Amino acid sequence: MSMDDLMGAPEPTSEHLDDILGDTPPEPKKKRGRRGIVYFVLILLLCLPLVFIGFYAVTATMMLNNIKRDPAAMPTETDRPPVSSYAYQNIVLMGSDSRTAVAGQGRSDVLMVAHINATRDKVYLISFPRDMFVNVPGHGMDKINAAFAYGGPALTVRTLEGMLNLRMNHTALIDFDGFIKLTDSIGGVTVYNKYASSGACTAGQPDVNYPVGNITITGEPALCYVRQRYTLPRGDLDRAERQRTVTKAIITKLFRPEVIANPVTFAQVAGQLSQFISVDSGFSVDEMRNLALSMRINGSNDIVMLQAPITGFATDPVHGAIDVVNTKQMAELASAMATDSMVAYCDKYGIG
Repeated sequence: MSMDDLMGAPEPTSEHLDDILGDTPPEPKKKRGRRGIVYFVLILLLCLPLVFIGFYAVTATMMLNNIKRDPAAMPTETDRPPVSSYAYQNIVLMGSDSRTAVAGQGRSDVLMVAHINATRDKVYLISFPRDMFVNVPGHGMDKINAAFAYGGPALTVRTLEGMLNLRMNHTALIDFDGFIKLTDSIGGVTVYNKYASSGACTAGQPDVNYPVGNITITGEPALCYVRQRYTLPRGDLDRAERQRTVTKAIITKLFRPEVIANPVTFAQVAGQLSQFISVDSGFSVDEMRNLALSMRINGSNDIVMLQAPITGFATDPVHGAIDVVNTKQMAELASAMATDSMVAYCDKYGIG
């Protein structure tokens, strides 16, 4: 080879030098092709979980979006308590004794407020017995469950806000048919039954027995369980306690940490809820998802059951048997909720 040939040749690359010097033999094309396939498979395996999670995140969003939203479920802004500076949430849970999902038909057989603390590691289920004698705005003194009959969820919320001087953030409504289907869809719930009782769930059907101890209930027997009161020692108060117990069992089962953290099961939960529950129109999909993902509930001990305080029972000449509100303790409960200091209230008055 002449000097002129060398001077006119392109500058050798590192690959050319390797070939010339013989330090590294050129890699066969077939081997390079196999290595490319291996890289492709590794990338695919790394991406699949992200695609999988993304797919189910979208599915969960779609399921949450399927939940019925009622634009009339919350009161207008007129004369409502101010929005709190605390990050807690007050969600009103209502169960209607109507067999339809139309707000305002029937009375609220179940009425609770789920107070979720700012750190999201405690949920306080506070039940308001249906016979509590309170001021229903526009209707005077009446049983608290009459508010639903007069004005649906919106008037029920106004009644609670007026009594507590505390803003409620959202509402969730389920009718009895929905309750039956919800307990069926999650495979029933297990609760501890304090008092033995029995009764027919529907006229003409055999009695269902509920012995003392742990019982697993679902469907019609679950509905019958939370509606009984005449065979229980404290009547309406024991029924309210049963309602809290079953609600706690449902929440514990649906919102376990492993459920919230798993996109597949979270999507399934969202799908179950969307079939049976309606919420106010302001409870957006983003807010529901963010609230669920922020929860730090680690077990049943993080769901605390309370009853709104009463002093006892009485009879009103117009409304019959009533539960008399303990106004002093109710004010303390309202203050504890407003300042996110429920621990101190529970230490003082106990739970149950």
